[in-house]
Amino acid sequence: MNGDRPTHGSRLQAIAERLFDRATLDRVILPAIADLQHECSSASGRSLYRRLICWRAYWSVWKTFGICLVLDGVRDPHGVSGTIARRTVACLAGLVPVLVVPGLITLIVSSGTRFTFPEALKATALLLPQALLACLPAAFFFSLVLYRKDERPSGAPVVPSLIAGTLMCVILVSLLSAVAVPRANEAYRSLVFETLARRAAVHGLASPVEPARGVSEMTWWELREQVAHATDSAGRSRARARLQEHLAFVALVPVLALLGYGLSNRGSSRRAMFAVALAVQTLYYVCFSLGLTSFAKDYLQGPWIVNLAFLILALLVLRPSFASRPHSDA
Repeated sequence: MNGDRPTHGSRLQAIAERLFDRATLDRVILPAIADLQHECSSASGRSLYRRLICWRAYWSVWKTFGICLVLDGVRDPHGVSGTIARRTVACLAGLVPVLVVPGLITLIVSSGTRFTFPEALKATALLLPQALLACLPAAFFFSLVLYRKDERPSGAPVVPSLIAGTLMCVILVSLLSAVAVPRANEAYRSLVFETLARRAAVHGLASPVEPARGVSEMTWWELREQVAHATDSAGRSRARARLQEHLAFVALVPVLALLGYGLSNRGSSRRAMFAVALAVQTLYYVCFSLGLTSFAKDYLQGPWIVNLAFLILALLVLRPSFASRPHSDA
């Protein structure tokens, strides 16, 4: 230390001690910070040249931070990622039937379809990707909120598991949104109208007219083609709005992850925190569905405005947790 001025990397080291376990600190992080200190202290020449050397050294350390955070989350030496993953799956098992079972019942009892149970079951299976897409971010959020500090092994950080879980959730949500859900929606429409046509033929009625393929049945790439080459402005607008909705929903994952991490350990009762998490989720999905069209000049902005509002909420919730933490000196 030189007077009151911290040495290079001292604040980074303080941050690292909050993010990584002892083994990662000793093997990777502390040697990287030592290299940074050596490069910055031995840099000579003009001021700009010294700054460039220091910036390059800091960038190397931050890259090391990022790689170690992801690898520690995947390697999961303390079992934190495994616990969060198992709870996410358990939450999915509880949430998905809430969305799927009503559709199954509707297909069986609806006077307009009268599907047999095997037919309704087959059609309902095609709704699973949509249900998984809707429930996965919520399940991950609940698993983070309900993960208590007293459950962690001593010295086990949560941030690496948070980052690894968020990346995995983003990948899964992107795959579901980009390909699986549109293809399943198209197959569902075809199956329903094929069944209705068979029913009509048995009773000597005219076959129902199957609607044209809609934007909910288009992949991301097909939506981009529609935006670029649609002949009518209405079709282009629908495709653009659908694509923005997909992208905003993917961006929801890290927003909810930050909010879930901020809410964890905020209350003494799991039941109380579950109620808070449920209220937050309900509010988000209501706002996302409405798209805040009443407040946005352009309806395409709606989902992104909702995401921004919840990101601000997440940062406000996180602020007390980081108030006493050192800031980066990079």
